[in-house]
Amino acid sequence: MNASSHFRRLCSLRPSQFSLVAAVLFATFLAANSLVATNARGDDPPPTADKPAADKPLAEQTPQSVLVTFEHEEKMVAIRLDQESQMAVLESCFPNYRSRPAGEGQVLWKPKYEIYFNFARGQTVRVTVSSNSRYWTTGQGAIELRGGYFSNFVHELLKEKARPRE
Repeated sequence: MNASSHFRRLCSLRPSQFSLVAAVLFATFLAANSLVATNARGDDPPPTADKPAADKPLAEQTPQSVLVTFEHEEKMVAIRLDQESQMAVLESCFPNYRSRPAGEGQVLWKPKYEIYFNFARGQTVRVTVSSNSRYWTTGQGAIELRGGYFSNFVHELLKEKARPRE
């Protein structure tokens, strides 16, 4: 059937049938127009209780893994963390690192440690730590390291990595 046959068929309807068809078409038009207008405004879909981690803001996500790299005895060492307890200890050293805070002054030191916090959908936050383990940055000024246990924590990770696996 082509468009002209549809038009002839529509014109041959009785008034009661025509008003029913018109009402259905009008309702369909309103629903489609409402959907297009909502998407054009960029409204977010309604929140759901089981929202996947990748859809949450970075501040609400938990890293999937953390990679700590540094030079030790003239060799590059890379230690991957995926245990929540270890990642939580490391995160506590860098408050608000996910927002990439700006520190004081310029970073004039060469970093000894590079830490990569890996999140869903390929998002990564890179934190560097000074050679004396007193300052850290995400690239915008130096921030004093919280607590005095960062070096000890990395040392323990290194010892754990060196242990023979069973």
